[in-house]
Amino acid sequence: MEDSRQSKSTKNNTKWGIKVFQEWNRQMVGEDVDLSSIGVGDLCLKLRQFYAEATPKKGQEYHKNTLVNVRAAINRHLNDIGRFDVDIVRDRSFKSANTILDAKLKANVRDGTSKPTEHKKIICKEDMVKINTYLTEENPVLLRYRVWLNLAMHFVSRGLEFHIQLTPRSFKFLTDENDREYVVLNHETTQKNKQGGLNNAEAPSADKRMYSTCQQCPVKSLRNLISKTDPEAKSLLNHCTKEAMLLPGTEEVWFSTKPVKQYQFARFMGDISRNAKCTQLYTAHCLRATAIQAMSDAGFDLRHIMFIMESRYDMLIAKC
Repeated sequence: MEDSRQSKSTKNNTKWGIKVFQEWNRQMVGEDVDLSSIGVGDLCLKLRQFYAEATPKKGQEYHKNTLVNVRAAINRHLNDIGRFDVDIVRDRSFKSANTILDAKLKANVRDGTSKPTEHKKIICKEDMVKINTYLTEENPVLLRYRVWLNLAMHFVSRGLEFHIQLTPRSFKFLTDENDREYVVLNHETTQKNKQGGLNNAEAPSADKRMYSTCQQCPVKSLRNLISKTDPEAKSLLNHCTKEAMLLPGTEEVWFSTKPVKQYQFARFMGDISRNAKCTQLYTAHCLRATAIQAMSDAGFDLRHIMFIMESRYDMLIAKC
């Protein structure tokens, strides 16, 4: 059932991306591009122009993620129609088009013309304090909320698909040269979920890490959740048991083998902000926008922020 939902979501995203691309073509040349027959060179030229000139109907500029998502949608569509020899993300034949896209995204970020849309508001500091205070108490529901939020913030996840694919074995617990513990996604998980984004040559060389901290340690919370999950569970985030909900202090297992579904994850941030009495209700997308803004405020290099915005599983290093 979950696989079918993911498949439907991917198909809808592909359909949407092709619609954006073809609407621009109709506006510019009066007809759709025949993606089943267009040559590689002509497609590269078309994409160069599209990346450089395409704007929303309301003017201004597309959000920074939109054009990256459209590129991924076109790539999936080419694969769906049997053009397995064409990869507009990684093929060197499309290097000039991708260079134009990267340059435009960086220019828009620098100029402030590409900002989070209304449903991706940045969580204000006052509300972050309220959220952190609300999530301090140790009970099954709040522990699950806390781990979900920590992973979304530290790995700057793009979509809800990130969490439903995680298992208790998706992580490696390591220690750095300063004897400080951190967590990374294991290689299998990273490769399984890679989609679009920049090519390997453009990726930062360092592992994407979630570090331990002095207060409300995200690494400790993750360990705690895994230890209190039924050993037979195949998902990381699962339903709480009735016994643990009633008497958490007496139960060793807090989480069953029944995974939280994608539509339920979509409600998490609204429930958290409501229960924490925030000034407004936030969505899961706000976590990503907040993490990226925090990186910018902390002085992260623009090219690293751009990589993280295009990749599903990069990180925001937590500082003690």
